[in-house]
Amino acid sequence: MKNLLVILLFIIPTFCIGQSSNLLLTSKYAGVYRWKSKVTEDRGGVVYVYPESDTAILFFLGLNGGAPSYNSGELYGRINISNDTGVFFNSSYPGADCKFRFTFIGGNLNVKTMEDKYDCGFGAGIGADGEFKRESTIIPEYFEGNDGRVYFKTTKPQQFYK
Repeated sequence: MKNLLVILLFIIPTFCIGQSSNLLLTSKYAGVYRWKSKVTEDRGGVVYVYPESDTAILFFLGLNGGAPSYNSGELYGRINISNDTGVFFNSSYPGADCKFRFTFIGGNLNVKTMEDKYDCGFGAGIGADGEFKRESTIIPEYFEGNDGRVYFKTTKPQQFYK
C-alpha cells in the first residue's frame, strides 16, 4: 500500500504538468477586450483573441460608430505575436490598404493604425485605434459577425473571406 502511495505521488504531478504544457504560449492573450466611448454608450468596439499557435493569434475586431449613422466595421485575421506585439497587414483583406499594431499591455490591448493605412473595409468614420480593456480571459470558441456565428477552430481567416 505504501509503495502504491509513493507511485501515485510521482504519477499525479507528472500527469498535471504534462497537461498544463498543452497550453499555447499565446494563450496568455486569449479573451475578450472591449472599448466603450465616454461620450455615447452605443459607440465602441470588441476584440476576440484566440490562440492559434505558440506564435500566432486569430482575432475578430468589431466596431460601431454609434448614433446617428451607426456605421460599423468588422475584421477577422491572424497576427504573429512577439514580445507582446504583432502587426496586421494585408492589402487584399477586405479593404484595400489596412495595417495596424496590436500591443498587449497589463491586461489591455492597444490597437494603433500604422503608416496611415486605415482602409480596412470599415464604414465611414470607423477606425480600429483604441485602448481595449480585457473583460474575459476565457479562450473564445467563436465570434458573432454580420454573417452569424463563426468558430475560430474550424474557420480560418482565409476561408472566411472566400
